Amino acid sequence: MTSETDAIIQELCRRAVEAKTPSELDAVIPVLRAALERHISVAKQYLRGQREVIASRDVQLQKAQLQDDEGQE
Repeated sequence: MTSETDAIIQELCRRAVEAKTPSELDAVIPVLRAALERHISVAKQYLRGQREVIASRDVQLQKAQLQDDEGQE
């Protein structure tokens, strides 16, 4: 997720709001929709990666806790 993508979406939203005619709006909407779909796809991919990192850290933490528990016995 980049600020570049955010800036593009903001610009397209501005163009949609400022459209004076239905044809101007019709020209912007598909481009905006595509930008939003791209943004969502990138966000999902990023979150999948974060889920894997968190799961890996959870496993490491559980192993460390087990080792601590065994050392205290």
